[in-house]
Amino acid sequence: MSPTKVGTKYWSSPPSSEISRRQLGRMLLQVHQILDLYKSLSISLDNKSFIDIGTGNGMIPRLLLQLSGLSKAIGSDPFLDGEHSTSWQKHNHNQALLAITEFINSNFNNYLEFKNYNFLTEHESFSFEPQNIDIIRTKEKYYKSVKLGIHNINEINQKFDLIYCKAIEHISDWENAFASVSKIAKKDSFFYLKHRSFFSYLGSHRYASIGIPWGHLLLSENEYKSFVKKFHFDRATEMNKFYFNDLTYPRKSVSDMIKIANKYNFQLHGIKIEPPKYKDIVFNFTNDIENFWNIIDENFPKISSEEVFSGIYHIIFKKA
Repeated sequence: MSPTKVGTKYWSSPPSSEISRRQLGRMLLQVHQILDLYKSLSISLDNKSFIDIGTGNGMIPRLLLQLSGLSKAIGSDPFLDGEHSTSWQKHNHNQALLAITEFINSNFNNYLEFKNYNFLTEHESFSFEPQNIDIIRTKEKYYKSVKLGIHNINEINQKFDLIYCKAIEHISDWENAFASVSKIAKKDSFFYLKHRSFFSYLGSHRYASIGIPWGHLLLSENEYKSFVKKFHFDRATEMNKFYFNDLTYPRKSVSDMIKIANKYNFQLHGIKIEPPKYKDIVFNFTNDIENFWNIIDENFPKISSEEVFSGIYHIIFKKA
């Protein structure tokens, strides 16, 4: 696990600044992956409306407007920069967008090509390298930012062709989340969820990491609390808060997600499991830890080994 002591760069959000090279690469990769997956499933973006729920700084919808045939995009988030532990640091969104746009204009002609920016992603944990994607540059695009979370997103009182959310693992009430999204989804619309399962290697996220490989699965909830109290006493309150309040709780699996989605007429349309870049190291841990699977089965009897080995899930539902 990565170090999470207060004061380290991994634990603390960086100070307000211009967008970094790593952040630039991360944004490009996310947008490129979205476009790739839509293309692979023959989902057209031409003249479609798009909403990004949990958008953070709004770069994803704004970049998609620049690079695709989308006609309208909205970014929604209940938190502004710096208001939540997982938020981006405060920065000028327009300047950040300009920096990314200048990079795109300088390094790409008619299509996005991963090799032209892969040097910016060396510190990212991913294995999904997107294919070349045609860039469609059109004008007269509509963008708006709203301060709404997923549970009250229906207050926007609009319906969308494409819905995207990359923060479902930070939401406890999946039932009401799908119910709310269902109200803004057109018939035959697509709901794309980018999801780091709690049951994956980094599923505790950096803010609740305890330094034990798979610790969040190998320790029971009471053992986790005791461990944190003893070995991370200086920030035990913050760790427990994030672990139980800021991650999905009670813990839910991808199988649970699909069942809940079906209740609200969202049918599974496509799923891609992106193994972590460090998958060989992760695999070795399972052999090094005595009774690894027995302990996990005792703590989480319904979880699949597939989800334990997952990195990122890309899940797309279609509204019936």
